[in-house]
Amino acid sequence: MKGHKIHCIFDDGNSLDFDCSAEDSLITGAEKQGLSFVFGCRQGVCGTCKVRCTEGSVNHGEQASLDVLPEEEREQGYILSCVASPRSDLVIEFPYDAVDVGVDSDATSSIATVLGCEQLSTTVFRYRLQHMSEEGSQPEALEFIPGQYMELNIPESDYWRAFSMSSVPDEKGEMEFIIRLQDKGKFSNYLRDAVKVGQQVKMNGPYGQFTLEPSNRVRAFVAGSTGLAPLVSMLRGMALTNDNGEAHLFFGMGDPETFFYEEELRQLEKAMPNLKLHLFLISPADDWSGEKGSAVDGFRKQFDGTGVLPDVYICGPDGMIKATEQVCSELGIPAEQQFKEIFVASGRTK
Repeated sequence: MKGHKIHCIFDDGNSLDFDCSAEDSLITGAEKQGLSFVFGCRQGVCGTCKVRCTEGSVNHGEQASLDVLPEEEREQGYILSCVASPRSDLVIEFPYDAVDVGVDSDATSSIATVLGCEQLSTTVFRYRLQHMSEEGSQPEALEFIPGQYMELNIPESDYWRAFSMSSVPDEKGEMEFIIRLQDKGKFSNYLRDAVKVGQQVKMNGPYGQFTLEPSNRVRAFVAGSTGLAPLVSMLRGMALTNDNGEAHLFFGMGDPETFFYEEELRQLEKAMPNLKLHLFLISPADDWSGEKGSAVDGFRKQFDGTGVLPDVYICGPDGMIKATEQVCSELGIPAEQQFKEIFVASGRTK
């Protein structure tokens, strides 16, 4: 079966068509034809892939979250393209230009070799890979924009997870991922029990639009848990390009056992004279050198009453993001200066 015709209209007036089976999500169907639309979680919970369907109907199944696609938006035709499958031919309006669509994209399948894996805290692992040439014989640089992510496969399985790089591109193709452990997570079990240096890992990507926007304004980075990864990548990218703009990183965890990456962040602060670290613990030990409380409270305290309206980059659990957005609203920071990516603990098979 050929599938349904999907007619895509973009902000710049350009359009394109592709075919999509009723068994595939729109994102998956597009990928099968060499197209890479904007998306994030693939689970219908982050809202990055939201578009407007003006003709035809789709099936969301049980996956589309009412938090990111409320009933009033559904009535207006909005859909989540990462989980929506076509029931008919469709006409879809995309909130970005056609140039932002990867056509025969640089996002490709590739191979990496495991360089190492170490536990950074009771809840977090550092996973290091090296991108390899197509034949897998030698290291090769991987181009990506700081803040983007890769889909990684568990060796000898059909299970994939999406993780943001905490590193920046280098000529050796080395990549670092900061990964939170899940009690019954398949990827977590792999990192705990089965990962081996030298293993080959299949990858897809890079993907994602959560990247730095050009700006002369102060930048504030608010991170929760392993949502730290893409923000560190952005900061390292600033250092690499000699971007000396004022920046603040607000990062916190619950207690000393779960806190991670302090040494690396201190090194980054030394390398970036205009970066100020704000590190927090809800329940600190007596020897804690940072601050007590949450990263969100620290963000509020830093900018409240100053008149400074920074560009704000937020990554972490949904509750933390909503709390940060509320603070942004209280401070009068415009929505167009707020950039977010929700940390989603999920995977997929294919």
